[in-house]
Amino acid sequence: MSVGQKELVNRIIDVGLKPPETLTLMITQGCNLNCPHCLLDCQQADQTPSVPGDIIMRLVAEFSELGGKRIVLTGGEPLTHPEWLKILRFACHQTEFCKVGLQTNATLMSENDIHDLLSLPIDKLALEVSLDGANPGTHDLVRGNGSFEATMKVLRLLSAAGLGDRTTVAFTEMRHNYDELPDVVELVHALGLGRLVSGTLVKGGRGLHSDWVELPRASQIRALIDKYHQAPAFSEIYERVGNIAAIEWFKGQSSASDQVCSCIRTPFINAQGKMYPCVMYLNNALAADGVHDRPLRTAIAEALPKWAELPEISRRRRVASAPAKAVQARPIAPVAAWGGPTQRKAM
Repeated sequence: MSVGQKELVNRIIDVGLKPPETLTLMITQGCNLNCPHCLLDCQQADQTPSVPGDIIMRLVAEFSELGGKRIVLTGGEPLTHPEWLKILRFACHQTEFCKVGLQTNATLMSENDIHDLLSLPIDKLALEVSLDGANPGTHDLVRGNGSFEATMKVLRLLSAAGLGDRTTVAFTEMRHNYDELPDVVELVHALGLGRLVSGTLVKGGRGLHSDWVELPRASQIRALIDKYHQAPAFSEIYERVGNIAAIEWFKGQSSASDQVCSCIRTPFINAQGKMYPCVMYLNNALAADGVHDRPLRTAIAEALPKWAELPEISRRRRVASAPAKAVQARPIAPVAAWGGPTQRKAM
């Protein structure tokens, strides 16, 4: 089934949806780490092949032609892909994109890699580096021995190279690390980085089998909010670089926005070529298969009848959660680095 860009966009609008804006594209399922909270259950890089670069670049070009505005390259660990820099450069030179993101644990990034990054269109580049603690004991508990120091070294190098303002630190909120969020905020500020964005742990993938990796307690969330209100030095720094779910909720909002669900505006394509309407809604019943082997427009057009149900699903969720609007201790999804509701995976 062949469908043109204008026809597809009109079909999307006709069923009550907005066209995709930000595509998260998994270029490999391979990773150099083995994190117990990994949502996508990524494998060791030498045990799983990367998605061929020509397929990735075709999808990048097709998403640009469709009118997409932002693309995020992710894994696994993208730097285990032998063509990661070529793919990133290709994406940066798509004129339609205003942002090109790279999600990485940064442990494999070298000074030469950073030098290569400086040759890209810096105004488009957005780096997202995972950091899950303010010290080795906490971060390495999930990332592995030595990973904290390796990541910190790269963060310092990025800042020194002038890429600090293009770098966001991504923090996954878990019970064992949540109390360190204020320290991570101060660390991000001290390093001259652009932003700290936190997202609550999603118990999926490998995380389903990790008994000790748990969500934060309500008491931890309340303590963080109290600190924001009672410690002016922390709140001042937070306003410069912070974006934490619970604090954003309590900065004048007592309930989630009606626009929390972004439906198909933030689709996700995994390393097997399966496309989901959202990076955090990995429901196989709503997925389009075989995206690596056919045009992106064709796959979206085929999935559209199923995706048309999403606004109603979102409406039912809002109705079901209406009694909770008066509750003052419930975190919501924070605003992502891209400017909408965050749908960040643990990487």
